[in-house]
Formats: sequence, structure tokens, C-alpha cells
Amino acid sequence: IYMGANLYGARKNAGNSLSDIEDVINYAHKFNVKIYITLNTILDDNELKGAVELINKLHKIHADGVIIQDFGILNEAYMGNLPDIKLVASTQCDIRTLDKVKFFENEFVEAIGAGIYGVSVQTSTKSKELLYVGESVFVLVRCATHLYELLKGNGYLGFTKEMIESNDITLVFELLISESDKKKRKAREKQLIKDMHPRMQSGISDRVKPIEDMIGEMTNLLNG
Repeated sequence: IYMGANLYGARKNAGNSLSDIEDVINYAHKFNVKIYITLNTILDDNELKGAVELINKLHKIHADGVIIQDFGILNEAYMGNLPDIKLVASTQCDIRTLDKVKFFENEFVEAIGAGIYGVSVQTSTKSKELLYVGESVFVLVRCATHLYELLKGNGYLGFTKEMIESNDITLVFELLISESDKKKRKAREKQLIKDMHPRMQSGISDRVKPIEDMIGEMTNLLNG
């Protein structure tokens, strides 16, 4: 069953208070019925903070999940601001065909899902070289953050502006392992770093080398 809260959803006019929702959840769970709460509108920056607070409250009263449209909520999950609650793509995400249903059910969920990922670089004359291994509850969002920092050209993972502007560089982001359990994910991340020796990491947990050292590594890699 899905129902709206009194904020941040297409059914906000239903006026269901948190107490009302809790009563419904407690009753439904007696019959093994799940309750999902709709937070399926586009949120502005001011609303996003309130939506995060509401999701945390919904988790405390044992809501089974929230139905969302705004992917800013996914970013909040990556930042660690959301509890372990199921996020469901709303039909407001323009899910009108079977292909789109399959996309959100399979490819999209796989892309944004929890796991360990790698960031690599390759050129026309160099094979793929692993630079960084990390983990995230939302891999797609985390990789987008890496790309944002890389494009600044300030030495992030060894890239300067001149390197980024080169037409001969290809960045590769790939999901290495899917893993939803946080403890297992962290453990496997550390093991992969140890086994695969990513070029820009120090070998201590997921820490990277100093910027000057990374720029030197990247210079040698591209020119060597």
C-alpha cells in the first residue's frame, strides 16, 4: 500500500500526519502488508533538508520505503544522511513503457546500487590503468562526484587541466562488485585495494596519495 504524507508528495493534500501514518503502518504490519510513503515531487534546495528529516522519521516508525522522483534524495543517501530505508522510483520518473520499467528495475538499479567501483584511465597507446578503488551505497552518484572533481583539473587523482583537455584520455568508471551490506562492502574494498594496487592510493584503507605525488604518477603514466 502507498500513501502520502502531508509534505513533499503528490498526495500531500491528503493531510496524513506522522502519527496517522504510524497507526496505518502498525495495523498493516499485523497482516504482513507493507506501507510505502510517497515523496514523489521535485524538491528545491530548501525542501530537500525537510524531506531528509521526514524520511528519517518515517524510518523510525518502520515505514517499508519511500517512493521518490527527485534524485537529490539519492545524493543525500550517498552522503550518509538517510537511514537504511528502501527507495523506490516513482512513475513520476516518466516510467510509461516496459523498457523503462526494466531500466529502473535492472540497469538503473545496478548502476546506482551499492558496491565497489573502480576509476581507470586509458589512452590510444596505453592500456587501462586502475587509479582508484572505492565503495558507495550509490555507485553512480559517487562516480559522478569523482568526475566533477576530476574536471576541475586541480590535481584530483593526478589530473591537471592540461591532461583533462587532452583528446587522447578516456576515463573509465566501472562497477567491480555489487554488495549491499556495508561491513562486507568496506572489507571487500580494502581487500581489492590491497590486491589491485590502484595507482593513486596509498594502500592505507581508501586514502589517496598527496596531490603532488598523484600528479607525478599521472605524468609518468601518460608520458612513460
